[in-house]
Amino acid sequence: MTPIACHRLGHSIQDGQTGAARKVAVGSGAIMNGQGDIVDAITAFNRAYLLLAQRILRTDREQGKRQLGVTDEVAAWIVAMTPEQIDEHAASTELCCEIRVENIPGRG
Repeated sequence: MTPIACHRLGHSIQDGQTGAARKVAVGSGAIMNGQGDIVDAITAFNRAYLLLAQRILRTDREQGKRQLGVTDEVAAWIVAMTPEQIDEHAASTELCCEIRVENIPGRG
């Protein structure tokens, strides 16, 4: 595939009571079975996300890397993706973005 797996390794979520970070999975094939409409929605979301990420990085790479939370290598890979590669990576049962709770406005 590629140098990244679209943040599919799980996401750190801060536990409000203990302050400990924990990993959570965003998608699961077992949960998605029989739910084609959800898979279609995830594919559409992933495609839109990757296209937006590519646009942001092409406009201002340094700002885009901070906003997306990606390295130089991943940023270069996203920028270089062809439409076919975007479609290939978008077709998944897992979201290809990361929710970073610490960046939500109003959370300290």
